[in-house]
Amino acid sequence: MKKENNILFIGAEKSSLHFIKSILDSLPENFDFPIFICIPYVKANKVNFINYLSSDNNHKIVNPKADEIIENGKIYVAAPFVHTFLTSNKTFYLSREYTKYYHQPSIDLSLLSFIEQFQQNITAIVFPNSLKEGIFGLKKLKSVNGKVLICNNQDSKINCDCSCYTEIIGGDNCYDINQIINCLSKNIQYAEY
Repeated sequence: MKKENNILFIGAEKSSLHFIKSILDSLPENFDFPIFICIPYVKANKVNFINYLSSDNNHKIVNPKADEIIENGKIYVAAPFVHTFLTSNKTFYLSREYTKYYHQPSIDLSLLSFIEQFQQNITAIVFPNSLKEGIFGLKKLKSVNGKVLICNNQDSKINCDCSCYTEIIGGDNCYDINQIINCLSKNIQYAEY
């Protein structure tokens, strides 16, 4: 990624797992920026989920632990049934609060906390989902000039296309998975934060 975009945030629903895997498989083995993946309501065994995402690559994929400092070169997958926040010292905070108002883990709550720490230095890829998760975070990211990529996952089983996202956050295009992978491959550099 370009130096100014030094974290990749992916928000999706579980029917988009094969798209996420395609993105991860396309990354070089020695990428040097953190990646955070948030998927609301993943009920599958988290070990199997992580094994699936890493099955054709050598990337280190983990669930974040409370008080762990985010590191370059790691892929973090939000643990199921808790919200994951990033604190001011770039450590993870896991919480069961806000369950009345947000699905767990929440794309919006996670993304908003990452924006507080990284500002415009985020590239966010969001797959439209039936919960409309991620819209508020993307709108905030766009307001601080972060990079927003909305994936048009047309073979998903949900009934939500990109237009419901682009209308709310304002004018961004929808991209197919190949365009997103191409965009990432052109912009990968080894950044420090």
